[in-house]
Amino acid sequence: MFNDAIRGQATPRHLSTDHDPLFEAHRWQAHLRVLEIDEIKTVPHVPLSHPFVERLIGTIRREFLDHVLF
Repeated sequence: MFNDAIRGQATPRHLSTDHDPLFEAHRWQAHLRVLEIDEIKTVPHVPLSHPFVERLIGTIRREFLDHVLF
């Protein structure tokens, strides 16, 4: 999954992750250690820890979902 995401780009120095069990796996941690990537954990239960993603989600909701009648 990680290799597909960074294909054709330089390896990042930092990676922001949440507290999903997927990111707690030993294999994931070892992969980051080998690639020398620092993992930055988000604050648990705080949706505003990713302001850019929150703004994107809000924009998509306002522009598309608020105008579509189901």
